[in-house]
Amino acid sequence: MKTVPRLGPVALAAGLALVTAAPLQAQDAPVQAQAQCVATVTPTEVPAGEVAQRIMVSLSEPIGNVTGFEAGEETGLTITAPADLPRVPLAAGGDEPPTPIQMANEGNGATIWLNTADAEPGEHEFSLVGADGECRGSLTVAAGR
Repeated sequence: MKTVPRLGPVALAAGLALVTAAPLQAQDAPVQAQAQCVATVTPTEVPAGEVAQRIMVSLSEPIGNVTGFEAGEETGLTITAPADLPRVPLAAGGDEPPTPIQMANEGNGATIWLNTADAEPGEHEFSLVGADGECRGSLTVAAGR
């Protein structure tokens, strides 16, 4: 018959310290990175040579109100100047100036007006900057008319 050795108070305390330390180590593990936000564009292709080209963007993650559009300088893509935006009279009679970035009333969407006058044809990556993060997407610019 085997006998089990008895643990003394010091050994018991050391064993207890090992058991309670394990959960603390698990809590110190690095938090996994949040999923990267992806911007899906409709239409996926826009013509070059336009001063006000509208795209609809759906964001996979909320990033707050979109405040900026960033594309590499070599793309030639920029936000449309407010003066170049088409004017639509409001039903209430007001004449609120249009803005090149308009958030959707519901969901994670936005309407963005781009200036493609100097855009180079091809597929271009861009970032939308929001109050709570950033979203990346791509857009194809077709040769001008």
